[in-house]
Amino acid sequence: MKWTKEECMRVSLYFKKRSDFERNYRGAYMAALKNNWIDEVCSHMDTVKVWSEDECYTESLKYESRSKLAFNNPSVYKKVIKNGWTHMFSHMNNNYVNDKRCIYSYEFSDNSVYIGLTKNIENRNRQHMNKGTVFNHIKKCNLFNFIKLTDYLDIQDAVKKETEYIDLYKSKGFSILNKIKAGGIGSTGNLYKSTYWTKDRCFEESLKYKYRSEFQKKSQSAYRSAQKNGWLNEVCSHMILVRKPKGHWTFEECKKESLKYRNKNDFQKNNSSAYSASYKNKWLNIFFNENIL
Repeated sequence: MKWTKEECMRVSLYFKKRSDFERNYRGAYMAALKNNWIDEVCSHMDTVKVWSEDECYTESLKYESRSKLAFNNPSVYKKVIKNGWTHMFSHMNNNYVNDKRCIYSYEFSDNSVYIGLTKNIENRNRQHMNKGTVFNHIKKCNLFNFIKLTDYLDIQDAVKKETEYIDLYKSKGFSILNKIKAGGIGSTGNLYKSTYWTKDRCFEESLKYKYRSEFQKKSQSAYRSAQKNGWLNEVCSHMILVRKPKGHWTFEECKKESLKYRNKNDFQKNNSSAYSASYKNKWLNIFFNENIL
């Protein structure tokens, strides 16, 4: 199809943002861009505000948490993150989990060892004394030495250190009792499990993606945490909604959608879901006033 200026103008009226126009009618958008009609064709659309650093800071002061800023003004939140202006979050509540962990070990007299990391070494020691691998091995080999190997470190550094200590003990001939691969972070579980994914972290992660399906596929733990905690719709509010909920395509919705297209073929090509609902309910001839499909 060759897009004329008039046709580009007609379809552009369905949208308030250039990004929506481009996404839904890329052919028309590119024709307008190529022929230098784009500003005229999009003259009715909302302009995108360019936020300065001072304006971002003023805006951030309105919110008590990162998640509220991200939900209410994702443009500012993205710009703050992109430019590294994290000082703008200093007045906000910090919902992140404690990110410090220390490494410890249990050395046994039979030349075996358990290496772990935790955010609270006293509590973790009490847990080991009640159940689990260490508890079971103590019953077999009563003599052991509990050692705190490091100070409290950032998570990523702690994960690396745990691996290093496992390798060190192996090189000394110790038998490793750990059943789980190095990289756990104590009571919070694996670095990427749901308790790591606070609401703020889920927001920050979600901003990398345009679609829920992409978010779910590339960051499963963050997606599941948001879903489990009831944050998913809020966290994904900036994303493009591809799939409409069941029952969305009523007569009125289908009629509204059909007005975007010149004929049934265009309707079918551009929105198969609405077309299918219209075909199934025999609304197509009503919308297009044609005698043939």
